[in-house]
Amino acid sequence: MTIDALRSLRRQVIPIALDIYDRLFPTSLLPALAQVVDNSQLQLTPYEVEWWNAFATLRRWIDEKSLQRIFTNNLSVSPEDWEITMAYDRTKVNESGVLVNPQEVAQTFAVGVLRGRLRNVLDVYRTNPVAYDGNALYDADHAHFDDTPYSNVLPAGVDVAARADASAPTYQEAEAEMVAAKARLFLNVAFLEEAAEAAQIDQNLIAIVRSDGVYSAFKGLLELERLEAGGPANRLKGTFRLVRDMKPGSADPNSWDLVHAEPGGLRPAVQVLWKAFPNVEFEEPKFAKKLTPFGVEDKAGNKAAFPQVTVRTYN
Repeated sequence: MTIDALRSLRRQVIPIALDIYDRLFPTSLLPALAQVVDNSQLQLTPYEVEWWNAFATLRRWIDEKSLQRIFTNNLSVSPEDWEITMAYDRTKVNESGVLVNPQEVAQTFAVGVLRGRLRNVLDVYRTNPVAYDGNALYDADHAHFDDTPYSNVLPAGVDVAARADASAPTYQEAEAEMVAAKARLFLNVAFLEEAAEAAQIDQNLIAIVRSDGVYSAFKGLLELERLEAGGPANRLKGTFRLVRDMKPGSADPNSWDLVHAEPGGLRPAVQVLWKAFPNVEFEEPKFAKKLTPFGVEDKAGNKAAFPQVTVRTYN
């Protein structure tokens, strides 16, 4: 493949990859699990996050107005470098099916970038890093911005009954845990309201599970008409999205997380992008090398954000 042909392929691939990514992003898990911030134009490093509009409170104006801030200090996010690098055999590039279809090349990179960005957000949930209030994302000692204490963890034997088998909950145990998690989530999300309707937490729920046994129980909770023969109708059927974390790493495999992913609402994680979508680059072929690399370079940072909108159940 000539240098001109490579440049032509690159010009074709970039807009196709961006279009595929833009079509996949809204329906992916990424915007449901993280607040995604585009810093590609400003290029601020680090990026200082301030949700000034998250918890606006009407206060009596007596003398001096009191400034309302969500964070004592801004949440600072620094970028990390990421890459996907592949290679083609320049001696075979003209053979049928070898790097000649811009659509296939673009699909590969669009899906790869989206999958990688989702993995980096899921790592926030998996590793339980420090959130804006100085505590771990999942912790019993959180405080709202007005210093009201709250917890977003439900340990077995304390807030929920311990399972007979920690790795394989029954449908009934899963149901009891979901009810308790929704109740805690409701309190944490609605803390600013003067009055709150239960329905406000009955939609846009995502359950993230980390093992086959827990997945099986919650899949039944999501799909079954009845949790036992002759029993009452399953009141939680179809009320949440179920996500199986396939690579939970160091996270407790018997734990699961409930996330309130209201459209346009707060998220447990934030992802700041220094590139809206990375350019696809092809290295020019070299006489001494058969394999010629091509790929993308991404730059993004990920941090814990709002613990209020998620609850973790341990067992």
